[in-house]
Amino acid sequence: LFSEIDSSHLKDVPVIIPEVSNGEILEKYQRTPDCIPFLESALESVFSVNPYATVFLDGRNYEAHLIVAWLSHRPQFHLKIVLIFYTFGYLSGDAFVQAVVNANAAPGWRKMIALMPAVFPEELCRLCQLKVVADPSVDDLYLAGKDWIDSVLSQDMWVVAVHIVFSGVTKDMIGPAAGSNVVLAFDADEAAMKLAYYVKDDPDIRLARPHLKFVSVTRCYDFASVLNDGKRAE
Repeated sequence: LFSEIDSSHLKDVPVIIPEVSNGEILEKYQRTPDCIPFLESALESVFSVNPYATVFLDGRNYEAHLIVAWLSHRPQFHLKIVLIFYTFGYLSGDAFVQAVVNANAAPGWRKMIALMPAVFPEELCRLCQLKVVADPSVDDLYLAGKDWIDSVLSQDMWVVAVHIVFSGVTKDMIGPAAGSNVVLAFDADEAAMKLAYYVKDDPDIRLARPHLKFVSVTRCYDFASVLNDGKRAE
């Protein structure tokens, strides 16, 4: 729904902060003096303060190719932005490139827009499903992710880093009664860690892209409990 909203609907719309009570978002909110910023004006504001900054844009879902095309026609932002894109809407590097081309990107976009593909552990499960792999093992999950990463790195475009998310959990942390979905989640995380070492250490990748960076974040999970007085503690 959000991606279907035209930017004209957001012009001069104020930013609000909803109130939260006991973990529930209330209809009450505080109106701020700020309005929803548009990307171009937001970037111009950032670079007016620090012209040497690097901005990371998050191209969630099926939006990254549109951002690439948009940036390709604005040379003032070239060499200053890294665009993150995901497996969600792009099943391969070929699919991503074709989507960018179809979005009427400027000639030369492959060398002008810095890209950072990203992989989530749970997406490895979906990639396996698309390959019709039933009950995937850690190796199956790893190979599904490896195929996707290889398809992206094989493209003639400016990939500056590969981003892989994992938490570092191991299956000895779960009990024997864990359900299959829990086991699969742990297997996917293990496969993601294997992908991290692949990106970092594979000699063919190092040879083809010697300056490629590996990026990761460590997932942290919080614990919430309802107290005796009905309040929520985290």
